[in-house]
Amino acid sequence: MEIWAISPEPPDKLAQYASKEGIEYTLLSDGDQRAIEAWGIVNPKSPKMPHPTAVVVDGEGVVRYFRQDVDYKNRPSVGEILDAVEALN
Repeated sequence: MEIWAISPEPPDKLAQYASKEGIEYTLLSDGDQRAIEAWGIVNPKSPKMPHPTAVVVDGEGVVRYFRQDVDYKNRPSVGEILDAVEALN
């Protein structure tokens, strides 16, 4: 299993953030927002900041869980995401 986070922030800022927060999973920079646009998670009110979205993709590349929140304060719990990952087995 792999965990990735995608952000419009540049790689150097992501590296600093990961170091500061002790993040051990991969942080990917999407500065040109191609992935953000492809997933349809662009925030029209703040185009440089996508809607918070969690996606679980199985080994075949099929999306098995997708949750997008319009309000950045609402996000899935770790338990909710882990349940989606466990459902893959």
